[in-house]
Amino acid sequence: MSYLKQQPTQDGYFGDFGGAFLPPELVPHFEQINRAYMTLGRSADFLNELKYIRKHYQGRPTPVYYAHNLSKEVGAHIYLKREDLNHSGAHKLNHCMAEALLAKHMGKTKLIAETGAGQHGVALATAAAYFGMECEIHMGEIDIAKEAPNVTRMKLLGAQVVPVGFGGRSLKEAVDSAFQSYLGQTDKAIFAIGSVVGPHPFPLMVRNFQSIVAVLKLANNIWKWLANYRTKWRLVSAEVQMLWACLPVLSTMPRLDSTALSLLVKARNSANIPPP
Repeated sequence: MSYLKQQPTQDGYFGDFGGAFLPPELVPHFEQINRAYMTLGRSADFLNELKYIRKHYQGRPTPVYYAHNLSKEVGAHIYLKREDLNHSGAHKLNHCMAEALLAKHMGKTKLIAETGAGQHGVALATAAAYFGMECEIHMGEIDIAKEAPNVTRMKLLGAQVVPVGFGGRSLKEAVDSAFQSYLGQTDKAIFAIGSVVGPHPFPLMVRNFQSIVAVLKLANNIWKWLANYRTKWRLVSAEVQMLWACLPVLSTMPRLDSTALSLLVKARNSANIPPP
């Protein structure tokens, strides 16, 4: 847990990498986004609204599926986190709904983004439709030709798809085009980056918004592990160590009651594992 608290730094650095290298005219706008996220990201109203959206609109939590055929084929136990069962068909909606909610609380009325294969574009167009916002998606001409079904979905959701025809006519140029468009619309728009890349605070934001995947996977597993410990007393040291290290997150989960916490402490003590 200490890594998540310490990385990135206040300037957005993950070790030697990170930060925000921006045109001077964009610096105050990204500082505004950073301030808004650092404030709203801890707000009960913001988090409760996001929680409601994830449950009642996205369809979270997504299940963990034991891939029995694949497991048998390769001789290992393989589990799949079914993020494809999110509304719109990918994990991208995890951060897109959150970024759109942030934009709403900042008083913005438009979402701008780049997309390559189209999944981020579809997810952001979905978020924009949910919140009643304008949506502008920049996409290379090569990708538009390859991903025609996703282009159609974006348009059906009300997004304006902007073809990018310069350079390699792909994702890199789509990012440049989207940034150029955003420069002239910073008063009403937010640039909703689609991956853990780009200027601070977007790597931090996307990482944290996507952490819901790991948190819910851990929530699923802790009940299996604790049940195994309760019935068979065979929880191995490594599993206890991992669960104990994640206690600050686990203790916020409504299903993790005092009995389960006490059992986890007992498991740690029996394995002679010190606190993290």
